Amino acid sequence: MKDTIRKPKVLTINRTPADFVSDTQHLTTLEIGAYQMICDALVIRGQDSSPPSLPDDDAMLSNITRLSRAKWRRVRTRLVTGNMAVLIASNGRIYQVRTAIEIEKARVRIDRSSAAGQASGEARRIKADMKERIANDRSSDVQ
Repeated sequence: MKDTIRKPKVLTINRTPADFVSDTQHLTTLEIGAYQMICDALVIRGQDSSPPSLPDDDAMLSNITRLSRAKWRRVRTRLVTGNMAVLIASNGRIYQVRTAIEIEKARVRIDRSSAAGQASGEARRIKADMKERIANDRSSDVQ
């Protein structure tokens, strides 16, 4: 069995209010709420897929959006179809491009921070080791 390194989960992404408003200005309040819940679910549950996505499952998506299945199907039509769609449904999955990009950016930040922390720890270990070696090499006045 191959060992795999588990990457830390992305817990938060950057959101730009101007981008969100421009993406959703044509939607109703109900549609915006459903869209936001799906974007949040993409961060929470969808980031293990590549690219980040959720199963295109009406039962699950109506659960995520807290809408009845009938109401979800009506909202889904506006979110997924047409030239103003904010979600992409393809190959049995639901995607949102901006959310996927922000998840990837967050992963890069996490990886860089982790590498910097490891380098800092290694530098401290080297310094501590050198101090100990120098201290042990000093001659002692004790007979």
